[in-house]
Amino acid sequence: MWWILLFLEWLVDWARGTYWYLFGRRSGLCKGTISPLGPLVVDQNKKDRLLRKVPKNLDVIVIGSGIGGLTAAALLAKLGKIVLVLEQDKQAGGLCKTFTEKGFEFDYGFHYLGQLHENSFLKVTLDQITDGQVHFAEQSSHVDTVVIGTGTQHKEYTIYNGKKQMEAHLKKQFPNDTKAVEELFKIMKICSKKIHLLCMLKLFPLWFARFILRSGIADLISPIFRYSCTSTTDVIKSLTSNQDLLTV
Repeated sequence: MWWILLFLEWLVDWARGTYWYLFGRRSGLCKGTISPLGPLVVDQNKKDRLLRKVPKNLDVIVIGSGIGGLTAAALLAKLGKIVLVLEQDKQAGGLCKTFTEKGFEFDYGFHYLGQLHENSFLKVTLDQITDGQVHFAEQSSHVDTVVIGTGTQHKEYTIYNGKKQMEAHLKKQFPNDTKAVEELFKIMKICSKKIHLLCMLKLFPLWFARFILRSGIADLISPIFRYSCTSTTDVIKSLTSNQDLLTV
């Protein structure tokens, strides 16, 4: 019975998609919006003057200027809506807020981000949202150091970027847990390659999504659905009892 429902759902989606492709009005998001990189503005007074410009005849008001609020506001604006973002803090941006010290701009908490190579999904998405105005500086191979303990008893573990380099370096630092490290990276690979299935599930009607999840069909399709309901800590604890590796 369930496969009939799956087929009918696919058939409806195919028909809707075909109709939109042939006769639908193109969204503003279909247009290329990448602009030449503009000047970096670190003067807070200039930023404040821009933020005080409240437009008239608003279509949408977004409460909160975190990553989610700003993303929604930017996309709605690209669709032609007049959008106002409200923030109770003195500075907009949420996790992406910055502060300036001696002429240099620093991030509050958003320090580094992976998968930003050219034509990657995340890079294309960020360019679409920001008109290509957000650029990231590439880090060196040694990106972080984890320090456990204090004084002469402390231990240091280094983190390297790149999937293969990171895995190899963790194995070198935890020679008794090489199998745990390998299994962890296998799980990470599954999650990164199948994350789109979680996004696709949100496109289905709620009743259908609940049926897929509660019937166990989702777990037969991919383990990503099971992993999405499990914390990172629980996954690593199932692989090793090494507290240092768990911390790193």
